[in-house]
Amino acid sequence: MGNYLEAIDNSIAQFTTPDVTETRKYSRDKKGWYVNAEYNDKNGGGFLRYSRNDGNNETWAFTEIDRSFSAGIVFNGNSWKRASDKWGLAYVNNGLAKYHRAYLQLKGYGFIIGDGNLTYGTEHIIELFYSYYITKLHLFISPDYQFVIHPAYNKDRGPVHIVALRMHFEL
Repeated sequence: MGNYLEAIDNSIAQFTTPDVTETRKYSRDKKGWYVNAEYNDKNGGGFLRYSRNDGNNETWAFTEIDRSFSAGIVFNGNSWKRASDKWGLAYVNNGLAKYHRAYLQLKGYGFIIGDGNLTYGTEHIIELFYSYYITKLHLFISPDYQFVIHPAYNKDRGPVHIVALRMHFEL
């Protein structure tokens, strides 16, 4: 992994745009932690999650998030006589650590985000879905809607509306 602060220091010394890929070396890691709480019963459930990492070194898996809070609820279809159906609502707030944010503000690029013009703001996502069970086929079809404020941590972008259709098949 490359190191954000090292990339920033190199760019200042050389009067260039920071490039975290030029600072890559083996033996680096990310230190962090994760807390999860869930509740489920016959009618549905809910969750609260929080994660944080040090944000010092380059992200190379999943996505560029250094801290995240999420909460959500899900209800099954017992009350409308479709026990295998579900609907859910969730909220997510994602953020970046100090050096990761500074790197992107200095026109650095990450493996997913960075356009050279970061006006930092935490990313907010609201998601709503309905999972419709198609009997006999063991197929679930789920329309999904997400509303994203400050996508990729940029106040100058968005909001973005994302509409999706997910399919899940069980054998």
